[in-house]
Amino acid sequence: MPLSQDQCRFMTQDLIDRFNQIEASLALVAQRLPRIANSAKVQELQKHVERLARLMKRKKYRIGFIGGSQFGKSATICSLLGVEEGQGPTPSGGGGATTSCVTRLFRVEPDEPPSLVMEYMTEEEFQLRKRSICELLRLDADKGDGELIASIEQQLTENPPKKVVLEFLLRLLRAHTAHRNVLGQTRDGNYQDRARYVCHETDVTPYALLRQVLIGFPTDDISPELEIIDLPGLGVANKADALLTRDFVPQLDGAFIFQTAKQLSAEAAADLLDDLREQFSNLENRVWCVVTRFDDLDPNGIDGGQKGVTAFDHLRAFLKAHSLRSGQVLLIGNGFYQGILRGGGTLDALSAQARHDLYIKCNFVRDTDSGEPIVPEKFRSHASELVAAYEAVIKNQGGIPRLRNVVGKQVYESVVTEVRRDVESQLRAIASELRGILNAARLKASMSVDAIINAARWVGALDQLIEDLRADKDGTVYEKPGEELKNHLVDLMRQIATGGDYQLVAPDHHQLWGRVLAQQAKAEGLETVSTIYQCITARMGSINVPPVKYAGTTGPAEREPRQQEWPAFDAQRQSYFEDDYCLPFKSFFEGYPRPEPGEDVAQYSVPMRDYRQIINKKIGVVVHSFVARVARGIERCLAEARAEYSRLGLEEALSDASARDCETILQAIPSE
Repeated sequence: MPLSQDQCRFMTQDLIDRFNQIEASLALVAQRLPRIANSAKVQELQKHVERLARLMKRKKYRIGFIGGSQFGKSATICSLLGVEEGQGPTPSGGGGATTSCVTRLFRVEPDEPPSLVMEYMTEEEFQLRKRSICELLRLDADKGDGELIASIEQQLTENPPKKVVLEFLLRLLRAHTAHRNVLGQTRDGNYQDRARYVCHETDVTPYALLRQVLIGFPTDDISPELEIIDLPGLGVANKADALLTRDFVPQLDGAFIFQTAKQLSAEAAADLLDDLREQFSNLENRVWCVVTRFDDLDPNGIDGGQKGVTAFDHLRAFLKAHSLRSGQVLLIGNGFYQGILRGGGTLDALSAQARHDLYIKCNFVRDTDSGEPIVPEKFRSHASELVAAYEAVIKNQGGIPRLRNVVGKQVYESVVTEVRRDVESQLRAIASELRGILNAARLKASMSVDAIINAARWVGALDQLIEDLRADKDGTVYEKPGEELKNHLVDLMRQIATGGDYQLVAPDHHQLWGRVLAQQAKAEGLETVSTIYQCITARMGSINVPPVKYAGTTGPAEREPRQQEWPAFDAQRQSYFEDDYCLPFKSFFEGYPRPEPGEDVAQYSVPMRDYRQIINKKIGVVVHSFVARVARGIERCLAEARAEYSRLGLEEALSDASARDCETILQAIPSE
């Protein structure tokens, strides 16, 4: 059934129309070309379309709250909703990891009571959960529950290193034996008993079989277009929790990654960011870093201690390591906010003594005259966005109002933009693949056996060429042109950046020189692309495979990569370069350490001798990145040609009538 605007409230009409065109094209394939429709590739495309339809029809976007145990997720949710810690919809961590299943939190109207619905795993989902934990423990998942239970009980007598996970699996298996009647069911639950449902228990209960719990909470502080997904903690003894969380990540549309001011280098968070980077092309509008306990810094976190490294220094290093911007950071002081909440809800409601005591409890640096919290001296040299985030902690209720603004508005606006881009990209890919399949089937209808053999030979030849280019054993294709480009740019930089060995180079010098260099690098980069193209053209010309002959629409025709696909790269390389390949050169001037707004400029000035070393190294990195991008573009072009010739060998030949149907359907597929 075609999608409508009512069904896809977050999508544009253009995206809906393009989806419907693709779905209609697939329906025509099923009706007129059943053999093609039943092929594995078309079946996979159909599944892709179904997954995309579910994404486009999504009523709420899913934003994960993810972090280690004791990182303040539940406390932050309580603060976000304006309730005292322990009274929120998600349970507090207490002394360890608690959450055992996915909790989906969404807004209901303020005058409605909280609601809770439990959704249990299906039998299939249970078996998948069982298998994933068995693989983690290196157990045979094909054994029956009884045999596995006996094996685990035996292992537990030996006090194994993975005892916590073994005990969890044991409870899961026993729950399956005792309570399998709940599998696949959806049941209303008692909101007051929510901790029993979602927390790890030592007893065997049906709640071990829960897939997720849905909680509706009366609030204005969550966007109606969002669901907050509270996921089990990372980096805990029960590795099954982390497994469940990472398995759920592909279902998220965005994420808040929780860390504490004292644990900014947590390995679990780093691994999660890597997973999210694979899923989302742009973390900037998908991921926010929530750093809690900025109201509980010790003197080392404030002053840096003997090493002089403050909490802000650690934070900046973390952001740099993971290519995150300062604007993606939310600093939170839940203890400070909860103290305000218990005292009446605002700082003004507290007595002078109560405020004084709260400031002392939170270890805030205070002005000697007024006694009010101030930004520590060593924090002030950092990015203005980070300073502003800290000021929101000490002056605006622990940063909670800022968090509410982000959750209530900013996240939705950012995510909806990125989801639309993702949908557009997927639609383009589906249309391109379907077009390729139908074209191959249409062409094969008029091909001789010899022509089909030649198509297969081209597949082999292109495979070999792609492999040879990847290896570039003699360095003639990529390495030597890249080295020449690097030497030209190093020489150019030597001419631009004049000065003696003791002259200090300031960031503004680099900004100017870097932009000049980037402009020149772009022009010389185009020449490098031409050199690489000519080299590969020569190799293509040496391939001894005849063209693939077929009956074209206007008479006999022939096809081969030398004549068709490969020259397209040369014809379009200018636009390719502008959109993609030149990105390393555009970012060149970011390679030199430079202050963010509000930071001290003087600390970034270095002697010319050191500057040249930094820049020469950066030029090498940038050129390497550039050549790698060109290589990927070339390989992509060759791979597309290889895929087309592969289809000519794999697709079944069509009758003349079916070939005409192909033409009709091809016209219905939306263009690029």
